[in-house]
This record gives sequence, C-alpha cells and structure tokens, in this order.
Amino acid sequence: MSTEQPIIRDWSILHQHYDPKDEGRREALFALGNGYLVSRAAAPESSEDGIHYPGTYRWAATTG
Repeated sequence: MSTEQPIIRDWSILHQHYDPKDEGRREALFALGNGYLVSRAAAPESSEDGIHYPGTYRWAATTG
C-alpha cells in the first residue's frame, strides 16, 4: 500500500451557456458537504422558489 499523497493540480468546471431551467440541477451538483453539513451552491442573490433552494443544511439521522 502506497503512502504517497496524490498531486492535485489546478482545475476548473466551466459552463458554456446559461439555462435558467437548469439552475436547480447546477445548485445540487455544486453543493459542498462533508456528510454532516452541506451548503447548496446557489447564487447569493437567489431566494427560495420553485428552482432555487439556497442554504446550508444539516443531516439528521432518524431511527425507527
């Protein structure tokens, strides 16, 4: 088993066009989380509506 760390180089994710109907999917794809908290990648000026769901969410396990 190798103990060497991978080399991470600069990278970018680009969108070639703007499609308002695709914004909900993009927000979900670019969400950043750690398994407990997630911040949805909505534009700062967006508000909750039928497409946008900006915010930071906490995962809560349920039993039963």
